[in-house]
Amino acid sequence: RLWNACIASGHEPHEWCAQFDTVSVCLSKGLGAPIGSVLCGEAHHIERARHFRKLYGGGWRQAGILAAAGLHALREHRDRLADDHQNACELAEGLTELGFDVEPPETNMVWCAPPSDLSKPFGAVAERLAAERILIGGAYAGPRGRNPWGEVHRSMRFVTHLQTPRGAVRRLLDGIGRQLGRLS
Repeated sequence: RLWNACIASGHEPHEWCAQFDTVSVCLSKGLGAPIGSVLCGEAHHIERARHFRKLYGGGWRQAGILAAAGLHALREHRDRLADDHQNACELAEGLTELGFDVEPPETNMVWCAPPSDLSKPFGAVAERLAAERILIGGAYAGPRGRNPWGEVHRSMRFVTHLQTPRGAVRRLLDGIGRQLGRLS
């Protein structure tokens, strides 16, 4: 999530990472590389990490094509993370209009809870959306069960990313609105 934090805050990665010995950054989440992470730090920390990677059987031969995809993601996709944040804001606004309790997004994640006056569990809406080929997950507790509401059955998280065009946000909101109308 480092890249999203940098875009949202205007700070550079080195500012966020200065207090750590090593930082691992993912190239697939948000940046759209097919696979990969990069471990950053001083040479002696990286050498120690390589030692343990080999000790435990890690490592790939002929990983150059994946490295090329990672470099492309770093060069071409970091600045466009702001689009993901804008999509998350649009999604949050639309969910609020539909009666959801929404935490204002800071990056590309929208934490929310379905309308409290919904007569059925939100899972019924999700099932109906699936019939329209709009797939969403269920309740989300977050890391170690933490979430903005403290009630797992009410917590939802939507994440916008490289493969979420603005039209998909509108389609999701239209679908949820349609299904909420049918359940009320």
